[in-house]
Amino acid sequence: MRTNSGFSMVEMLVVVGIFTMMMAGLYTALAAGNVSWQASENGVAIQRDARNALWVMAKDLRKGSGAAITQSVGSTTLIFTHPTDGSVTYTWSDSGANAKKLIRQMTASSRILANNISALTFTDQTTSILISTTVTRSPTVGPSASLTLSQEVAYR
Repeated sequence: MRTNSGFSMVEMLVVVGIFTMMMAGLYTALAAGNVSWQASENGVAIQRDARNALWVMAKDLRKGSGAAITQSVGSTTLIFTHPTDGSVTYTWSDSGANAKKLIRQMTASSRILANNISALTFTDQTTSILISTTVTRSPTVGPSASLTLSQEVAYR
């Protein structure tokens, strides 16, 4: 009588095939999860950028006076007088060195309030200003996301 100690070639090929299918399924699930996570992270980031931009501008404008709006294709500027900061300017452009950035400038300093701003408009409504901002972000993995927020800010 003969005793076999070990596995035959066919048994080994079956095990390797099953293992390969399991690993392919695991990889596919992880890749899909990564794309989903990136899309979720992208959505949170654009909401944060849009809310931050509107919050800071609304806070400043509520205290401000004498707003002047200049809008052209691809750029927007809002200048007003702030009681403690003096002349404040918000600028946005879709081209150039500061493309797609919302910048707050004062006499002595400037800072970037938000990135990925794809559109920004100010509408003067006599006693208030309507601010509308669109944020678009394209991640390396997954679909791009876009969000438009608007807020009406009344003068004091």
